[in-house]
Amino acid sequence: MEDVVEEILLCVPPDEPAHLVRAALVCKAWRRTLTDSGFLRRYRGFHRVPPLLGYLRVRNLWHKTGGPIPAFVPTTAASPLPPPPLHRGSYWALDCRHGRVLLHAFPPQYLLVWDPITGDRKELSVPAFPHTYLEGAVLCAMDDCDHRGCRGGPFLVSASSILKYDLGGHRLSVIEPPHRVFGYIAMEVEDEVLGFVAELDNCIYKWLWQASANGTGRWEKHMVMELETTLLPGPAPGTYHEVITHVEGTDTIFISGA
Repeated sequence: MEDVVEEILLCVPPDEPAHLVRAALVCKAWRRTLTDSGFLRRYRGFHRVPPLLGYLRVRNLWHKTGGPIPAFVPTTAASPLPPPPLHRGSYWALDCRHGRVLLHAFPPQYLLVWDPITGDRKELSVPAFPHTYLEGAVLCAMDDCDHRGCRGGPFLVSASSILKYDLGGHRLSVIEPPHRVFGYIAMEVEDEVLGFVAELDNCIYKWLWQASANGTGRWEKHMVMELETTLLPGPAPGTYHEVITHVEGTDTIFISGA
């Protein structure tokens, strides 16, 4: 029966983690199954894309009383509510990937890699390049990692431009975005192609990077989506939109309006 129960628990959708918590309270046998490392690996592999537990505010806000507003906004009943990444000062959230968050904190200026689950913090100096306050990425640096449990391992941080590393020729090059506009993001799109999404003139544009045989490449416009005809109801006159982030492993993007 334990094998049958394990197969049933394996099919519990990950969108609401509270279901697994309630199942662990049924009996000790179910709790042993749900906390077993082998079962957790199977569960992550079976469902592939991890659930969205919440989102992080682009910048930290403060109450009139002087206290911080929670930086993390949960989207499920069982989402953890981590402590604030900063107890003083301000920040801009640059990236969130593989269990880590990259923040640009100030004053003084520095980059902060923050684990919202464990609260672990690592401070890094700001590179001497422009636009660091807008662009940056944090990612796992472990070899052959499936990114389903790499918390606490080595990581890489990239800021300012898009860096390309040729694994065969061991060459590092820079890919400049197609437009220097506020609020653009780079993301992996169909067929593992590098994509670039931005808002310009009340439209969402998507470019694809077309690499050439000599190692160079160019951006090609792939899609234009008018916000006035897409958003229902339409945006109010004078509304400013900005592409702020995307959900890793999906084609979902987040757009803010003000």
